[in-house]
Amino acid sequence: MNYQKIIKTIAKAHSTTPFEVDKEIRFAISCAGLQTEPSEFIKTVCFIAKFDLQ
Repeated sequence: MNYQKIIKTIAKAHSTTPFEVDKEIRFAISCAGLQTEPSEFIKTVCFIAKFDLQ
């Protein structure tokens, strides 16, 4: 699932807009002290999770 589909799914589940979901995700990433695009952050987290499961 790509980033756009993820934010649309979350927005629908929470009765908000994809724009608001994207804004909140970007805010959370920046609060964590990271300067990365959400799609890259998701790829990194998935890679780490797969590595940890091995």
